[in-house]
Amino acid sequence: MPVKMLVPENSNQPRVFDAVKGGYNPAPPSSAVLGGLPAVRQRLTNADIEVRLAALEETVNYGRAGLNLLVRILYHTSGQLQHRAFKLLRYRTEPEVREALRPFHPHEFLRCDRTIQAHTTWVFSVAFSPNGRTLASASKDKTIQVWEVSSGRNICTLDGHANWVFSVAYSLRSPILASGSWDNTIKLWDRSSGEEICTLTGHANWVNSLAFSPKGILASGSSDKTIKLWHAATQRQLCTLKGHEGGVLSVAFSPDGRLVASGSRDNTIKLWDAATGKELRTLRGHTEQVNAIAFSPDGHILASGSFDNNIKLWDTFSGEELCTLAGHDRWIYAIAFSPDGQTLASGSRDNTIKLWQMSSGRQLCTLPGHTWSVCSLAFSPDGHILASGGDDGTIKIWRCD
Repeated sequence: MPVKMLVPENSNQPRVFDAVKGGYNPAPPSSAVLGGLPAVRQRLTNADIEVRLAALEETVNYGRAGLNLLVRILYHTSGQLQHRAFKLLRYRTEPEVREALRPFHPHEFLRCDRTIQAHTTWVFSVAFSPNGRTLASASKDKTIQVWEVSSGRNICTLDGHANWVFSVAYSLRSPILASGSWDNTIKLWDRSSGEEICTLTGHANWVNSLAFSPKGILASGSSDKTIKLWHAATQRQLCTLKGHEGGVLSVAFSPDGRLVASGSRDNTIKLWDAATGKELRTLRGHTEQVNAIAFSPDGHILASGSFDNNIKLWDTFSGEELCTLAGHDRWIYAIAFSPDGQTLASGSRDNTIKLWQMSSGRQLCTLPGHTWSVCSLAFSPDGHILASGGDDGTIKIWRCD
């Protein structure tokens, strides 16, 4: 895409990539006065990345010519320089800068801010609290851990399940954290005190996935091939949804709470009326089990991740398959939409996270770092943080700024 410059480029000035002949000593902090923009350009060719980053910070002192330079660096570099250029331009209000930023999204520049050695073994699920200040994680070690997001400090450990804890979910309506386990039960916890409120029984096999509706209805998907809906506040089972021919691995509510989606070992996705429990349609297209599903924030799109290594996007209303996102080399374990709906994150057995631009289906970037499968993903409510849980027992906190 051609970049519209704020002012005409001066062909007599050195370019960002022009080599500097001879030795070079980093300019002093007053170089903005002593050498002007040419000195900043020269420092941008220094071998020391810290010198280059410091020079980049000074470009904003040179008006429109400095902004031109930042835009060129944004388009023609990568890594730390590109990231820093984006940060410096991100909140500028000049129309030309806003236009230049259009192809970019903050999620392209997610960087690992912290790694938490969260559990002794696999982290199957992570979930942010509604205010985004705490993060819950569920593990093969049979515990739920609750973390302070800002510091990575462990707040408490929730013990009580007799087998692996495979899913955690926060209620938006009440101070409840729910956990689903391979001991076939669901536990509800007071998220303020950490005290166990109750145990919900009824499933005949492992509980693999949980999701809350905006009104506090809890959906649970189980290897007994059913989905159960519960009124969490009264701890009452509302209904059982039957229709899958294999275990239910993932459940999700639409943002308005009217639909329940379920992904199964039978390679299908089903959509259900949450009020009546009626099956509305079956989505077919994956060739292996559907391990993860998520609704877009506007409810128009359903994303699914499968052991066929692919992500599919579906029209929620028609059931039509919109496209396939291919890029992972191994099974897809987790998917999550950003709150603005512009980005989809996917986690895989290939040890990576990929970010996808929803408007185009373009892969934005790949986030390496986990040493084993990425099993769980969650965006913070403000969209500035992505949390990932892996089979390596860690949680990684990825930040945009």
